[in-house]
Amino acid sequence: MTDSEILEAVKERKSITGNFQDGALSGYIADAIEILIDAGVSESIIRSTASLGCITSCVTDMWDNVGGEADFSPLTHKRIAQLVCKSILSESPSKPEANELIELHSNKTRRNTNTNKYTGVFNRRRYIKRVYQRF
Repeated sequence: MTDSEILEAVKERKSITGNFQDGALSGYIADAIEILIDAGVSESIIRSTASLGCITSCVTDMWDNVGGEADFSPLTHKRIAQLVCKSILSESPSKPEANELIELHSNKTRRNTNTNKYTGVFNRRRYIKRVYQRF
């Protein structure tokens, strides 16, 4: 999707007619896209219809920012997390970072009796799938 298509989709979702607010909305959309890129969402997902709800939610939160509150709604946070997970899952399994093993030091994993530390190893791809399914 091009920037103008995203703008028209956001305006339709927010029931905005005319072009008086196009400048402000375009700025908010550009900011929302940058936020998604910084969060780790791939460009292909950002430019697809899958991200329209998240972009609209980001724009709405920025538009309705009262008194410098500068915080996103829980829905926006969840949608950003879902899109990040979708980006990770859509990576090619041949990429080493998609299947790399990550060592954790957490009380949620098994205890190593030799070092008396909580350690564990898990596959990032499988973990992300479980997290993604919760949303």
